[in-house]
Order: sequence, then structure tokens, then C-alpha cells
Amino acid sequence: MAAEVRGKASASASHGIVRSGDMVRWHLQPRGAKGGEFALHQGRGLRSLARLMNTPSPSLPEPSQQVQISLRDLGLKYLGAVQRCFDLACATIGALRSQTERDYDEFSRSARFMPSQQQRLAFDAVRPVAESWLLKQLLADAIGLMVPLLEDVRSVAELAKWKASGSTDQTKVQKILVEERQAFLRLQIEEKLAKLREQFGIEAGNSGFLPGYLKLGAALIRGGTVAQADATAGNELVVKLAMVEIQGSGAEGGGPVTGRMVEAEKKFAVGQRVEFRKEEVLCLFATISVFVTGLLGSLQAFVQKTLPEAADQG
Repeated sequence: MAAEVRGKASASASHGIVRSGDMVRWHLQPRGAKGGEFALHQGRGLRSLARLMNTPSPSLPEPSQQVQISLRDLGLKYLGAVQRCFDLACATIGALRSQTERDYDEFSRSARFMPSQQQRLAFDAVRPVAESWLLKQLLADAIGLMVPLLEDVRSVAELAKWKASGSTDQTKVQKILVEERQAFLRLQIEEKLAKLREQFGIEAGNSGFLPGYLKLGAALIRGGTVAQADATAGNELVVKLAMVEIQGSGAEGGGPVTGRMVEAEKKFAVGQRVEFRKEEVLCLFATISVFVTGLLGSLQAFVQKTLPEAADQG
């Protein structure tokens, strides 16, 4: 059974997209962000909470020392990490798909030695194995960002509530950054998302992608064939992808082309090997970046609501 892909427009965020040459660039406007602008981009927004939240750093032993909390830096940190996974996918999986059988043979024989030549994989056999291994590593790196990201979001939200209360009790700050942090880290990802949503109203519109990505990672660890345990709907593993849908006919005239972000679904039946087209591989990491942007946009909206003066000073 061939993998099925279908798409629908995403309602989680509005997107203004322009095409320049072969590069599509978009500016995400997360739900709830004041004026439709997010601190990750230039423009107004909550760039730093330093003037409002003078709190001890969890990495510093002296409670009298202070730390600046910048949502812009937080966003750049995590989006930069996702971009690294994106770039590595381009350089590794992209190179693998450009490799010819002659390239493979010449490289493998360059040392004039093989550990077990009779077990050497043929070119057609090694490519899907190598791609599954590469994708497993890259996806694990990208999904691994969720743990520190969600904890950072929780900490900033809690510190904003503490600051808004007018409290000067530093023991509460230490509790937020130590005891409550450890308790939060022990939760599963789905539980972390639920806690952020229920306690602070913080969420990303496309968080539904995570169960499928976690199951996809498990399938790749086992070699890339979907097992029954990997199914997310019936007998299928459904992987959600954020993709750019180009609209308009301006490309023919050399003018800008508008577009929108849509959510597509790629389905793999139980027993089927996981395979993605090259653009779908990159869309895996685009989906994660949309999640990061949306979550931090929701955090920004929460802080602006909790500390209104931050919006005027940001």
C-alpha cells in the first residue's frame, strides 16, 4: 500500500508568504500575539523581561544575582537548533539522494579493504537503510528539543505570575526553578503540554503532530518498518506535515507569489516501510519550527496579559 498524503489549511496561525527566487520565506503571526507580531522578528513585542522580572538565575548560587529573560533570545536558540537539523538533512539525506552507484562503489573501495566483502550491501539496498538511520538521528535531535523548550516556557510563565503578584519572596522563585522544574521534567510530553494549556492557556495550534512524530521515531529505531504499536489511527501511522502552498500566478510575470501554510498528512500502513519524498523530509523540521514559533507566541501573549506594562516597554 502506498503512503497517502493529503492536506488541509492550517487554522493555527496566519502566514504572509513571499517567494524570492527558489526560496520561500514566511513571517508567522502566532495566535494571541499583540499586533500580530512576535518577538522573534523585528518590530514591537516583548523583547526582554529584564526591567520587570529581576529574578535569580538557577545556574548561579547567589540569590542576590539577577538574570535577564529575553523571549527573543529564547526563540532564536530553539529555532536555531531546528534549523541545524534542517541543514543537516539537506547535507546528508540530500547528498545521499544525489549519490550514484558509481560514487558508492568508488568510495567503498578507496581503502582497498572491507571488513566482510561478501556481506557488503548493494547500492539499491543500502540507500533506504542509510536514509532511515540518518532520519532517526535528526528526528531524535529535533524532538529532543521539546523537553528543555517546554520547561523554559513553564518557568517563564511561572515567573511572570510571581512578578505580577508583587511578591518579593525569593524562596518561591527557587521553588519554581528547582522543585517545580524537577516535577515538570518527570512528566511525559503530552502531560507537559496539557499542564501548560490548563495552567496558563499556553499552547501551539499544531501540537497534534507530536504523537505521530514520537511513533515515527520508534519505527525508525526498529529499522523503519511500521509496526502495530506505531499506529496512531486504526492500522496506520499518520504523520502530519506543515507545507507551503503557493497561490497566485505572479511567478510567470516575475512578481511576488502569495501562499499559505497547510497541514498535510502522510499515512503508512502497518508493515510498510517509512519513506518520504525530499520535500517531505524537510517538512518534518518545518512542522517542528512552526510548533516552536506558535508556542513562544502563546507564551508572549500570556506574559503581555499577565504583565501589561511589558507590552509598553518591550
